[in-house]
Amino acid sequence: MIPLEDIPLPESVVETPEEEAPPPEVLGDGSGPDPIGRDPVSERAEFAIIGALLLHLDKESLRATLQQLPPLEMSDFSHPVARSLWSAAQACIERTGIVDPILLQDELKRRGETTPSMLFDIVQCAAYGIPCNAAEYARDILEASVVREATKRLGVAQGERHAEALEQQITEVMTEVLQRAHIATLTPQTKEEIIRRIYQRWENQRRGELFGLPTGLPVLDRFIGGLGNITVLAARPGMGKSSLARQIACFVARSRPVTYLGLEEDPDDVMFRAACSLAGESYDNCRRNPLPPLRMDEILQPFQEKLLIDFLKPRPATVEMAASAIRLAAYKGTKLVIVDHLGLLGGRHQREDDYAFTSRCMNALTVAAGDGACTLLVVHQLNRDCEKRSDKRPILSDLRDSGKVEQDAAVVLFVYREAYYNEDANDTIAEVIVAKNRNGATGSVEVGWDGPRMRFGVIPPPNAAPEDRRRWDGD
Repeated sequence: MIPLEDIPLPESVVETPEEEAPPPEVLGDGSGPDPIGRDPVSERAEFAIIGALLLHLDKESLRATLQQLPPLEMSDFSHPVARSLWSAAQACIERTGIVDPILLQDELKRRGETTPSMLFDIVQCAAYGIPCNAAEYARDILEASVVREATKRLGVAQGERHAEALEQQITEVMTEVLQRAHIATLTPQTKEEIIRRIYQRWENQRRGELFGLPTGLPVLDRFIGGLGNITVLAARPGMGKSSLARQIACFVARSRPVTYLGLEEDPDDVMFRAACSLAGESYDNCRRNPLPPLRMDEILQPFQEKLLIDFLKPRPATVEMAASAIRLAAYKGTKLVIVDHLGLLGGRHQREDDYAFTSRCMNALTVAAGDGACTLLVVHQLNRDCEKRSDKRPILSDLRDSGKVEQDAAVVLFVYREAYYNEDANDTIAEVIVAKNRNGATGSVEVGWDGPRMRFGVIPPPNAAPEDRRRWDGD
């Protein structure tokens, strides 16, 4: 795709010096300059998409291009002239099914608007191969529009005096504005497209790939066939559920974009924990004793060059903000979103009990992930019921607060370590219990556990040397 920066704006669109600038009323719809400031890249996309429409010579090819575009409105265009041209072009298409420079000129005259002098400059811009990239440019326009709208609305919100009112308004603004961002991912699903994707999955399986996203633990991947579209990972505090979530995130991020919504810690702490674990270093040791510069570079190097991962912390950490963050991440191309953990989401309504609130949280996250067609891994806690039994291995009813969590999940995984309760047990072995598997069997698998480095892997043989215990899956 040709970068937007390489596409010149039409000469009549290039900004003139301030003292020579025409008065606002002669620009397009007369709205004048954008009070928030204009984005040159967005403007190039705006004129590029209009040029793409003008280059279609028949109705069929134009209709095919329009079906690939996210729904754009006149208000999504920042440049006044582009707004006027887009509106006129849409009117031509509705009336005749096609648009070309002559029809567009006639429509502008019919509206009583002077034809912009740069009309044929736009056609010249389209010679840079814009038609085949129209969908990408349309998404750039929509993204810039979302940012502008959020900035305008939040500019008003900043005038609020009370912190609670400000937080509530920010939440409402971001939820409302970001709802539009995920529309770009919703395209018509034909039977032929679905069949093609099924065949593609089958071909991938023949090449040894999993049906779902891999966890990086071969014994677990063979058992469940990869993560389900909605996977819940739960355990009692201190079992290592967040460590496993970070490890899965880093493994998937080698080849696919991942977004990690950490609600418990700041993003820099989450990343440093993941980096230490990945490099085979003790996080506790790294916190207390500064590492040599070269070793520090080695630890962080994967996150600088190889791993496609973003660590985020929604502020405020409400369920609405988390759902909007999932939609925005999916819109950006994320394939896996991890929420750590469900119990830390805020935004509870008045008189809403724990059960109802957890159900609403799970429903909001599930819908957001489904809209964005991305895999969702939700980290959750267990209640204390499992600790009252002689066999402390968790079961589905131990999920805290809501049966909705169990209901929505395709896969439910529990992390269990016998050494957590029995000091005589082997502290290098953990179990991952598959309590629910919508697509297969349930049961449990044993994996290795390296406590100081907070990572899971293969079970080391009894006579393994200390250095061999650092050879973990995903290294």
